[in-house]
Amino acid sequence: MVKPLVGIVIPTINRPEFVIRQLSFYARTGGRIGIYIGDGSEGEGLEKVAAACERFSKQLKIVHLRLPGSSDVEAERALVKAVEEPFACLLGDDDFFIPSSLERCADFLTGNPDYAIALGKAALFQLSSEALYGDIVSLVPYNQRSLESSTASERLLDYFYRSFATHFSVHRTDNFRKEMEAIKDVNDRAIREILSSALAIVHGKAKQLDRLYLVREDHAKRYLQADVYDILTHPRWQSAYQILFDVLTNEVAEKDDIPLERARDVVKQGFWAYTARALNYKWNNRYGRSSASLRQRLSKVAVIANSWHKMRSFIPAERHRISLHALLRRSSKYNDDFALFHDFITGQVESREQ
Repeated sequence: MVKPLVGIVIPTINRPEFVIRQLSFYARTGGRIGIYIGDGSEGEGLEKVAAACERFSKQLKIVHLRLPGSSDVEAERALVKAVEEPFACLLGDDDFFIPSSLERCADFLTGNPDYAIALGKAALFQLSSEALYGDIVSLVPYNQRSLESSTASERLLDYFYRSFATHFSVHRTDNFRKEMEAIKDVNDRAIREILSSALAIVHGKAKQLDRLYLVREDHAKRYLQADVYDILTHPRWQSAYQILFDVLTNEVAEKDDIPLERARDVVKQGFWAYTARALNYKWNNRYGRSSASLRQRLSKVAVIANSWHKMRSFIPAERHRISLHALLRRSSKYNDDFALFHDFITGQVESREQ
C-alpha cells in the first residue's frame, strides 16, 4: 500500500450500501488516498460498514469513526481532526473522486503555496433506476471554477457573485480544520456550507485543473439544501448569519491587512449579491414563465437529446466537453478517468464486492 497523500472525509448515517459501493470503487482504482468515514449510524447499518472497512483494509487506508447520533458538522469536524495526510477533501457517501486527479491537485498545491484549494472538472449523473449500479441515463457538468485574484477581498466578491461548494476541492489539511472549526456554532446547515466554502477562498486562491476528478450522483435519496427563501425566513437565520458575517469580516481584514470597516463592506456587498442572485434564480424557477428556447425544449425529448449529444461528441472541440457521449469517446481527454468509473458503475467489471 502506497503512502497516502490526500485524506477523503466521508460523513454518513444509515446508508451502508453507498459507503460499501465507494470502498469497492477505491479498492479497484487504488491511489494515494486515505479514507476517513464518520459513521453516525447505529445497529446493523453501523456493523455493515465496519465489516466492509475490515474487508478492504488490506487494499486501502481506512479510518472508521463510530459516531452514533452525531450531526453532519460533528462528524465532519471529528474526521478532519483525524486526517493524517497533508491534504484533505470532503465527499458525500454517494459520490466518487478519481484518485489520480486528487493526486494531481495535491501536487499542484505543493508547488503553489499561494493557492488554498485545487479541484478539477466535475459531473452530476443519474442511473436508470434507484439501484446502486446500472446504466447512466443523464450526465451534466457540475460547475466549479478557479478564483485567482491576488487579494482575499477580490476573491470573496468574485466567489459570492458565482458561488460553488468548495468542500469537494482538495484543501491543505490545516486550513480545512480551521474552516470546520469556524462553523461549529452555526445552527443552519446551508449557512455552514456557505461560510466554510467562503473561508477556503479567503485563505488563498483556487485552481481548477483540466482533469475529471469528481462524479456526483443525483438520486431520490440525495441530500439537498433548502431554498434560499426558506433559509432567509427561518427563525435561526439571524444568529447563523451573524457568525458568518463576523468570521468573514475578521478573516478578510487580517488576510488583506485592511480596516474592519472596509472588510465589513466587502462581506456585505458580496453576501448581498449572493442572496439577490439566488432569490431571483429560485423565484424564476418556481414561478417565472418559461422562456426556454426551441433547442432547450427539444432537449427534454430523450431521443432528440441523445441524437444531439452523439453528433456533438464528434466535433473536435468536444474533447473538452463534459457530457456522457463525449466522455465515452476515446478522443475525450477525460476518457481514461471516466471509463474507469463508467465500467464500475454500470457493472462492466469482472467482479464487484457486495
